[in-house]
Amino acid sequence: ASTTKIPGLLTVGPRIGYAWDRFMVYGTGGYARARLEGSYTCGDTGLPVLPGPGACGAIFGPVAQLDFGGKTWNNGWFAGVGIDFMAYQTAFGDVILGVEYQHFDVGLKTAFTCDVAHCGPTDHQNFLQGARGDIVRARVTFKTAGLGR
Repeated sequence: ASTTKIPGLLTVGPRIGYAWDRFMVYGTGGYARARLEGSYTCGDTGLPVLPGPGACGAIFGPVAQLDFGGKTWNNGWFAGVGIDFMAYQTAFGDVILGVEYQHFDVGLKTAFTCDVAHCGPTDHQNFLQGARGDIVRARVTFKTAGLGR
């Protein structure tokens, strides 16, 4: 089995929308970058192993303690939509509630090359990892009135 974790995700892009009364609806999109950490494990033991078919067999049993996964920084894109609502207005500032949906895709990148030098003479595959997913976030923003109000 292969496992890929996303310990870090960065999205950078503008919001473009329409505001009226206390609402703003917008679209967003741009650049995404993710830190990915992956590994292969035997389904029955959970031990890390070499990538490829037959990796959990007797030939690779002694090297099962080695983690032939990998870590990569993958680049890609994101796109989403959102809505903000100014829920409360005071003399000191505004309380804005928002909800946003984003879809991201950071593509595939080679994390470990399983060639003869790394994996021996048996036929294995390279360890490619990528990620895509969906994010829904809710937020509360306090916008200050500033000094000139």
